[in-house]
Amino acid sequence: MTFLFVVAFDISDDRRRDHAVKALKNYIHRVQYSVFEGFLTMVQFNRMRAAVQGVIDLSADRVRFYRLCGACRDKVWADGAGAGALEEPVFFIDRPGEHYQKFGKSNRRRAQAKIL
Repeated sequence: MTFLFVVAFDISDDRRRDHAVKALKNYIHRVQYSVFEGFLTMVQFNRMRAAVQGVIDLSADRVRFYRLCGACRDKVWADGAGAGALEEPVFFIDRPGEHYQKFGKSNRRRAQAKIL
């Protein structure tokens, strides 16, 4: 089961911020400079959170993780540029029989995901 997660951060150090952004981009989409959102399983969320915790300074930086329930997810509104409907990604696999994940680190080639 997947959940919609929203991640917001305040990281003052440029290097740590770049590393945190890189870690987050492996799992979810950037929607603002310091805000990410995307659909993850709890296993993927725990991996993402551990990756972020591994690069930030817990005494200086702040990262907030929000999991939206199904009812809350239906009450998300977005206005302005890039404000699209929140939908779970659909994965397209170009090699039959092989499994790819859009998000998460893997040595295997990743499939391109498109939001319908």
